[in-house]
Amino acid sequence: MLVAERRGRIAQAAMHVALERLSILPIEALDQFEDDPIFDLARHHKLSFYDAAYLELAKARRIPLATFDNALIRAAKSDNVPLVGN
Repeated sequence: MLVAERRGRIAQAAMHVALERLSILPIEALDQFEDDPIFDLARHHKLSFYDAAYLELAKARRIPLATFDNALIRAAKSDNVPLVGN
């Protein structure tokens, strides 16, 4: 969100509201993951490892992906991963 704020995609006040909303979600941290599928997605869609990790997690868990990143949105649509709000 900080990058989105820096690029003028989201206002600082809106970012704080979004962070407050995120803080009430039941977010779970994973201890381990397989990195080969993430590298494959990153290469195929020309994503960063970081973005490909989010895509892989959404695919594996069959959950919608939340992002404002256009490349990640295209990759999710290409891989039939639902997006939050769509």
